[in-house]
Amino acid sequence: MWVYHWKDHSTGVRRSERLGTLAEIPTKAKALRLASGFVTTANPTHKMPIVTFETVARRYMCERMPKRFTTSGGYRNNLEKHVLPVWGDYDLGAVKSLAVYRWFLTLPLAQKTKAHIKSVMRQVQA
Repeated sequence: MWVYHWKDHSTGVRRSERLGTLAEIPTKAKALRLASGFVTTANPTHKMPIVTFETVARRYMCERMPKRFTTSGGYRNNLEKHVLPVWGDYDLGAVKSLAVYRWFLTLPLAQKTKAHIKSVMRQVQA
């Protein structure tokens, strides 16, 4: 089991958040990427790091991903296979609609697949 622990500086209470099991997250590197999504809320008094699209996407996958297995599997596949390799390192504010539109023009995928990718990107940014 991977768990992210931190101390809430405003109350002094130790807190933790379950990231996933070893079957879901097989490597330490993946666990650290998932944990990076909690750094912004766990340490609000420290200088805020640049929030990348991947950080927000990993947090979305941990917290707000639909519970239905087929839906979450499709969302996770679209994010990890298509979106994160291209947009993962970008600052969240740098992901602009025109740039994403131009990227869609280069994708060799069906329109329906592109619509699904666009939908999950909107949900991550919301």
